[in-house]
Amino acid sequence: MPLTRRLAVAAAILICGISPALADPPGLVGRLSYVEGPVSFHTGDQNQWVPATVNFPIIAGDALWTDSAARAEVQIGPAELRMDERTETDMLHVDTNGLQIRIDQGVVNLHLWAMPPGGVQVVTAPGEVDLLQPGTYHIEAGRPAGDGSPGRTAIAVLDGEARLVGPRTAVDLQPGEEAVISPDQSSLRLAEAEATPFDDWALARDRREAGSQSLQYLSPEMTGYQDLDQSGLWDNLPQYGPIWFPTTVAAGWAPYRYGRWAFVPPWGWTWVDDAPWGFTPFHYGRWVTVGGRWGWCPGHWVEQPVYAPAMVAFLGSPGGGIVAGGMPAVGWVPLGPGEIFHPYYRASPAYVRKVNIPHVTNTVRQTSSPNVPARKYINHAAATAVPTAAFVAARQVHHAMLPIAPQQLAQARVTADITRLRPTREARRGAPHGEQPAPKLPAPPSAAPYRPSAPGPQTRQLPPRPTVQRLQPEVRPPSPTQFRPMPERTFRGPPQRQSPMAQAPVRHPVQQTLPIPTPRGWVRLPRQPQGQPPHSAHPAAPAHPTGEQSRGAPGERR
Repeated sequence: MPLTRRLAVAAAILICGISPALADPPGLVGRLSYVEGPVSFHTGDQNQWVPATVNFPIIAGDALWTDSAARAEVQIGPAELRMDERTETDMLHVDTNGLQIRIDQGVVNLHLWAMPPGGVQVVTAPGEVDLLQPGTYHIEAGRPAGDGSPGRTAIAVLDGEARLVGPRTAVDLQPGEEAVISPDQSSLRLAEAEATPFDDWALARDRREAGSQSLQYLSPEMTGYQDLDQSGLWDNLPQYGPIWFPTTVAAGWAPYRYGRWAFVPPWGWTWVDDAPWGFTPFHYGRWVTVGGRWGWCPGHWVEQPVYAPAMVAFLGSPGGGIVAGGMPAVGWVPLGPGEIFHPYYRASPAYVRKVNIPHVTNTVRQTSSPNVPARKYINHAAATAVPTAAFVAARQVHHAMLPIAPQQLAQARVTADITRLRPTREARRGAPHGEQPAPKLPAPPSAAPYRPSAPGPQTRQLPPRPTVQRLQPEVRPPSPTQFRPMPERTFRGPPQRQSPMAQAPVRHPVQQTLPIPTPRGWVRLPRQPQGQPPHSAHPAAPAHPTGEQSRGAPGERR
């Protein structure tokens, strides 16, 4: 065979070999875990702001805006991003190989219980902030002051270590230090960090999660684990291993019955649960009844569990649904321990193995055909069905449920082909029109965008951008190149900027005190001599097993 032909064949084999991997969706997502006041949400494939919904998955391309007197919290594995009022954040990259978040304006408190494998970077107008250690970070990003003048940009390290990298300077920040950049970005100085009432509020949220029992059984990479301890109890059963029982559910409750279906690219149909704790148990693990109670089984401990939009098996033939209540319907069954999740979206065999490995270790079974009778599933008696029109319009499931005749359920089979279910505008928003108030759009700042006082190009404007032009909505499957993994630690934010910030070395402050978390909030207390314990420990980091330890053994925070 001629050399050129051999090279062409090799190239074709290489392309075919890597194309499924490129099509795999991210294994890690964020979760909108707390909303207080008017909070707006903007997906990457839509062109309008809508009211934010708790438990909605947060992925790259999404943006959040908190209006006046509003706050929000996003959990991304072991990271918790909390937004103060009049703040906008954009998720530039969310995946197991790193988090990259842009703060366009406002104030955030970012707490890391542990370092995500790919690191964390925050992009601001003056430069990029690499967070180097677990800890607590306060970042202000140019929120206009009350008199209309532009606000400062500041990066405070209450606990941890960070590095601020600009186009002409870089500075390392130690615990208790704060970098302050002037509004025109012409100067940078270091000062002692001072916590704000917003940081004290964030610390109170941290204390709710301190000493988490859940991380004796779960990886910190499992988004949403922080809310399980306050809403349920753990047990360890020989036949299922660790199992979590919710303590308060409605009469007749069953998994995937109190919530709605939303359409979230690249996965497609995604379950959004109503319960405050309803994220982790519906995107990882399996459900089973024990003694008449529903319990959630996370399965074998894995360091990087893979997120799934819903751990269910859909009923029907390939390309078709079922009939329930005398009308066309969509039905599904919650997966039980040991049952295989068959993605109904584009995914490679490697992805299927990774998403199932906590429950199914047999690689042959993981890729087997899903076309089996529904009665073979452990939870088939808890099957749920709604009219097709209600499903695709994101209506509340428990309000639209249809009875499934025993004969119909006995004859039903499961399928991973639900391409016939075309999402409506309401499904892409995550809620039907009328079930939530009209979105409260961000109001433009009272003052005109500022310009730098020093000569040079104009700095980036800081509007809330209620009319941002994003990608046009599409229903077709994503292209294989859409999910190309980001190379390790190549975060450098937006294109290189020219900045008037001076390159002169900065002087670190001499700190006689350090910020210490106490029951009444962050307080600066005298530094302790070498080898002596601190005045007050930070809320204990949840213990979790490492890859070398058995499940349930506590690990170290750092």
